Amino acid sequence: KKQDSFEERLQDNLVTPIPDQVQFRIDFPAWLTTLTPRERRLIRAMADNERTSDLSKEFELSPGRISQLRKEFQQGWRHYIGDGVV
Repeated sequence: KKQDSFEERLQDNLVTPIPDQVQFRIDFPAWLTTLTPRERRLIRAMADNERTSDLSKEFELSPGRISQLRKEFQQGWRHYIGDGVV
């Protein structure tokens, strides 16, 4: 099975405490299900370190909108896990 970007980052992560990694492994896929398929594809492309200009072309959005969505996704994730930062 090919690892996705999220699994790859967690595999060699010696900094993030294990409980936080476990929470991410459980909660992140659940949060993704609250999003549209297109949003999920965009988030995966962002996690693969795709450049904003490439994302802009692929998803037919302006670079500015890509930047806005990065922030919205981050805020949505923090809200989902109860981080209190919205």
